[in-house]
Amino acid sequence: MELGDYVWLSHPKVLDLQTGKVGLNNVVCEVLDRQPNYSQATVTFTLLDTRFISISPPYQIAAAVDDIPPWADASPQQQAQYMFISSASMGGENSDGSAGNTIF
Repeated sequence: MELGDYVWLSHPKVLDLQTGKVGLNNVVCEVLDRQPNYSQATVTFTLLDTRFISISPPYQIAAAVDDIPPWADASPQQQAQYMFISSASMGGENSDGSAGNTIF
């Protein structure tokens, strides 16, 4: 695992800060740090529980060869699957008035 990777954490003895109960199951976490111990063949990870930062759903980035049309011409499946960039100068909206994904 590399820094910045996302992992699912399940552990029966870790305190769940969201519920106040002991035990985590399939919680998405970001790897913040890793400390290998080569003499003991172990790695210690520092993870960030991402449930508190409201990460948007993941989108796929299409390669130019995929020939994905612009937002207005894309199918509903393509609109759900891919990130379409909207212009901040237009208020960050897609051509149909829905909220766009702005980079800047």
